[in-house]
Amino acid sequence: MLESLPSALFTPTFSSCEHSDAEQPQQVPIDVSTLNLDDLGNPLKWSTACKSVDRDKWIAADAAEFIRLIETTKTMRPILPNDQPVERRKDTTYYNRVVKVKVKDGVKDFRVRGTVGGDRIHYDGDVAANTAEMSTVKILLQSVVSDNANFMTLDIKDFYLNTPLTRPEYIKIQVSSIPQAILDRFGLLQYARTGVVLFEITKGMYGLPQAGLLIGMRLFSCSNVKKLFFEHSVQTLCSKSMYTKFEHLFEIIRTPF
Repeated sequence: MLESLPSALFTPTFSSCEHSDAEQPQQVPIDVSTLNLDDLGNPLKWSTACKSVDRDKWIAADAAEFIRLIETTKTMRPILPNDQPVERRKDTTYYNRVVKVKVKDGVKDFRVRGTVGGDRIHYDGDVAANTAEMSTVKILLQSVVSDNANFMTLDIKDFYLNTPLTRPEYIKIQVSSIPQAILDRFGLLQYARTGVVLFEITKGMYGLPQAGLLIGMRLFSCSNVKKLFFEHSVQTLCSKSMYTKFEHLFEIIRTPF
């Protein structure tokens, strides 16, 4: 894998026990935005992000994610422990932050995504979200190039976080890990017990094993999806042969649902 990366991304560093600074970590000039690494060339994690010089910016990004989950999409809400059904307490899981930094026009964009510890969720329903195989997508893209066609993708903002679940899920978050601005904004301390706040999740959230399937079912149940993408956009942008290929890919993805 490393052989395929541009050699300019890496500059070898050497240390010697003869130097007094041999034990000091070496700064490696790496394209951190592409590889999602910290300034020392290590995988970027929430724990390391909070210790970096950009700590305040990461905290602000974390607060923005809480606002998105609690207020904007209403994906989760704080509740008291007594409001959680007794039979669901064994399913209570943890909250994890996935961090990424992107650089655009020389400006860093700090992103935090709240995820659920899906390994502690006991879900008896179907969870397999069928998608087109990578080889199928590659063949499609090659056809686009060969036919000199146009290609477009579309991101439906917060569609994932706005898809209702068939049952609620529950997570606990340490009060000490929640930004003070969020504790104040949503009055979370009144829900805190033994240093944690319990949240009820009622919509799709990253990490839930059933979320992908439910979101796919919701998307393909929309009667206007095919009309919008395949009777207007695709037919307008692409040749007749390409339209047929896109329609076939749509059927491959949709059929399992």
